[in-house]
Amino acid sequence: MTEKNHHTPSLGADIRFLGNLLGEIITEQHGTEALELVETVRIAAKNRRAGDEQAARTLIETITAQDLDHKRILIKAFSNYFQLINIAEDQQRIRVLRQRERENQQKESIDDAVRRLKEHGFTAVRVADLLAKLSIRLVLTAHPTEAKRKHVLVKLHQIADLLALNDRTDLLFHEKYRIDNTIRAKIEELWQTR
Repeated sequence: MTEKNHHTPSLGADIRFLGNLLGEIITEQHGTEALELVETVRIAAKNRRAGDEQAARTLIETITAQDLDHKRILIKAFSNYFQLINIAEDQQRIRVLRQRERENQQKESIDDAVRRLKEHGFTAVRVADLLAKLSIRLVLTAHPTEAKRKHVLVKLHQIADLLALNDRTDLLFHEKYRIDNTIRAKIEELWQTR
């Protein structure tokens, strides 16, 4: 293994990394049976989404058969997993935007949108007609973070910062090792937070 990390992580790699760390923590805190239960539910849910009717029955039967403590583990496992995936997705969005800026390919400006509309034959009158047909309503909702406790938000923010730091290509082996272990510790803290 070389001292430098020249590989830029991908979304899939980040999800696997964070998910594996969470799995290790579930195993340490609750045993291999708890992780197997989480995996059974995850696979059944994935197969149900793909249209497998037996998987839907398996999912219902598996969850129904659990006592309250095991249901709490499932809820916590999936809640934490989805929060970690959100962090990974945010990090991937940042990577894409940074790459676009590096390549001077930002094509999401109003000027670019107007130029593309013009290239596709949209006249000012046609755009005005389309805009007149729009119905815009203000909808006030609570942002998902508003429902989270401050301690959880702090931990999620720390994990996100560490994951971003992990993207550096000039990390030495011991630096990457330290960051990975700190991410693991923060996920464990997240798991232990009510």
